[in-house]
Amino acid sequence: ITNDPKRPEIYISLADLYHYSYKEKAHLADDALLEGLAANPKDDFLTRTLAGHYKRIGDTANAIVWWKKLLSQNPPDSADIAAIIASLEKGK
Repeated sequence: ITNDPKRPEIYISLADLYHYSYKEKAHLADDALLEGLAANPKDDFLTRTLAGHYKRIGDTANAIVWWKKLLSQNPPDSADIAAIIASLEKGK
């Protein structure tokens, strides 16, 4: 990250490492993704990964926030994202 902060896949790999391999540090996964978004604010893949992370861990409120942020970036699969948001909002 220090050598190349503009590579989103590095942040995603670090978040995955925390989530899957270091259960005692799993809470740092979203921090890694948020750091990646600070360095790459318009990166759809990082935004999607963070939204998916929050959904996976059951943090519905943050999942909705980040799915909506992704939707505002006009991705090609906006209908699918809208369906995910609707499902999350319905499940509240």
